[in-house]
Amino acid sequence: MPELQTAPPLSEVALSEVDDRKTRAFSGAGSTLQALVNSPEARNAVVPALLGRRTRRTVRVNGADVSIAQWMRMLSRASREAAEQSETGLTGFPRVEAEAESPAQDQFTQTGGPPVLIASVGRAGKNDPVDVRFVQQLLNANLPVPSPAVSENGVIDAPTIQAIENYQRKVLGRSPDGRIDPKGITLLSLAADKLAFLPHSCAPLSGGPAIAVDATSMNPGFLTPVGVIRASGLQQIVDRRILTNHPRLRRLRFSLVDLTGAAKLANPQFSGHRDLEQGGLGSMAKQACMYAAYQLKFDLEVLSRQQGIRNQTTLFNAARKLWNDAQKPDLAHVTTLFPAGPKVDQVGKLITVDGKPLPAPRTLSSPNLERLFDAKPAVAGGGMTVQFKGSDFILVDPSVTPTPPHTTTEVRSYIRAKGENLAGVRKLSFAERLFLMIDESDNAAAQSCIEDVSVLYIASVLWQSDLYRPERGGGLWEASTHRVGGQRWIKPPVPRGSRGTDFVSATAASIAALLTLMEQGRLTDRNASAGMKHLTSKLKSGVPGGSHTRSYFLEGLAPLF
Repeated sequence: MPELQTAPPLSEVALSEVDDRKTRAFSGAGSTLQALVNSPEARNAVVPALLGRRTRRTVRVNGADVSIAQWMRMLSRASREAAEQSETGLTGFPRVEAEAESPAQDQFTQTGGPPVLIASVGRAGKNDPVDVRFVQQLLNANLPVPSPAVSENGVIDAPTIQAIENYQRKVLGRSPDGRIDPKGITLLSLAADKLAFLPHSCAPLSGGPAIAVDATSMNPGFLTPVGVIRASGLQQIVDRRILTNHPRLRRLRFSLVDLTGAAKLANPQFSGHRDLEQGGLGSMAKQACMYAAYQLKFDLEVLSRQQGIRNQTTLFNAARKLWNDAQKPDLAHVTTLFPAGPKVDQVGKLITVDGKPLPAPRTLSSPNLERLFDAKPAVAGGGMTVQFKGSDFILVDPSVTPTPPHTTTEVRSYIRAKGENLAGVRKLSFAERLFLMIDESDNAAAQSCIEDVSVLYIASVLWQSDLYRPERGGGLWEASTHRVGGQRWIKPPVPRGSRGTDFVSATAASIAALLTLMEQGRLTDRNASAGMKHLTSKLKSGVPGGSHTRSYFLEGLAPLF
């Protein structure tokens, strides 16, 4: 069927919805809808058909002959898209808050807000040309590497069916049927965002322009590409005083870092036991979302200065464009991050494991900037100042002046009600939910924060900051919303299948690095580090008891010493 001439093809509008992070927002569906209903000839032909008095089979819209049945399907699709986009506002995009537990398979979990596909495509499918072209576009963006691209011609040919089967076999790990259905797992997987390395920056302590986040800029002073540097004197004390005198503690994985005094803060003294073994982490993993939230805030400010942006909508759209560009595989630029078992490659910015991209649930696959931040033109220095929503009411961001109180009435009421209320916590500002996630260790607050920051952004931050490094045996990994009935993503790709590998896991050395960088003021910048130190401190002023959580680890160690 010929495409409409003056409006984007519906396949492109749909692809924008699932792969372009909604930056085109209402305009794509709206213009398509306008093209479909503005033709008097179309109205005159379709109304009799709706009343059961069909007099013709096709109608001419913008110079193209379109069957009445196809016109009605396209109208339905465009109307649905326009309705969804108008509900979320011109600068937002739909975020379906799915709460069902993910399937057992690690590679993909069900997304919310299914992509627009009218009928089945592939072997024994209906194969409408618009639907076929949409699927061909998704296949080319998601096929295992290396795989030949299929022609985006709207024709269900043998290469397209082979590509569908290849994706089902190699990415989903299931017996292929060569068919994609509107609500099937193959389509949902193809439409999900994939893990890619996004641009992250940090502020050097010496001052000056922001620099890229990488293994060098984020080394606390004791990490190497494959291990750690141990301070022999401190390690001897640990071996003698802890491991020899208390042999039961040999079952623990731990790191000890001496940061006493300015000299040791600048050159930390590291020691530990089983500190490079990946293992369960529990609620400590919530710090990964906290760090990623501050990192995203800083990254947006850097982006606004780089591009001279002084408008919130323009800034958010520019960020989404960067993320969308990172989703596209670039076979001319492939870097191997881990050689085998599994093979991890960076294909442009996209990350593949054994040649497969890593899709995420839609509700966890890209930051929800409108829920996270308020941005306004900076007073000095150009660009914009970005703040967590609600940070002017609760102390989470030391850069906000004057300093707000430590908690809010809403937070105290939530805590008194014993928390763990997802519907209730979603009504709070992001700053309040961030406080509850860390200080109260509330799992419903954690789910809502991780939904807004996204597992893909968290993974990008952890990987590029060297807190997760395959060559070092793993590291900090956050792929769960922590709440019963919530969602999980994937287990860390390396180490694969070891006993300690889990959706929420880490090495002791990676946690030691995170906390050391925080103490050094190097997690993003000094303000961000100060905010994170406040949130994680159990000695908060203005909070009864200093914190709403306890340290069972310290309480358990107390009788031994």
